Amino acid sequence: MLAGLVFFGLITKMVRAATTAGVAATVTVQNIGVATTVSDGSVTYGTLGLGTSKTTLEIGSTDTEFVINTGNITEKLSIIGANTTGCIWGLGAATGVGDTYVHQFSANRGGSFTPLTHSYLELVATIGVGITQAVDLMIKVPTSSSCYTTATAGVTILAEAI
Repeated sequence: MLAGLVFFGLITKMVRAATTAGVAATVTVQNIGVATTVSDGSVTYGTLGLGTSKTTLEIGSTDTEFVINTGNITEKLSIIGANTTGCIWGLGAATGVGDTYVHQFSANRGGSFTPLTHSYLELVATIGVGITQAVDLMIKVPTSSSCYTTATAGVTILAEAI
């Protein structure tokens, strides 16, 4: 009889199955946008006497400013005033003190006016995409002034995501 040694070995090879699956990831960036349309983005009050006032409603419909939400989300609009340039007047809550003027805004076609300040104030709590908001302004010139040239009163409208 033959004696032998038989070696039995088990050789294994790891086999892995590969499968893939795709994932589509999309994102839309918020587009916060505001544009001044319909009118030219400027108001010309004309020449006014000391201590007098005038609104954009008195000037005519071409000086009411219209703001439209040109973004793709609902926004909040805020508004801020400034001291004038040219003939320098300080923005104040009341006239009566030399070289202090009052600039006011209305978001309800003159139903009520709110004095502008050096801080942002709420113009509109929410404005939807594509919606237009009328903004009227009123200026009250100083009761006395150290200059009698053109004063330019800046107003800025800020759009923010809600």
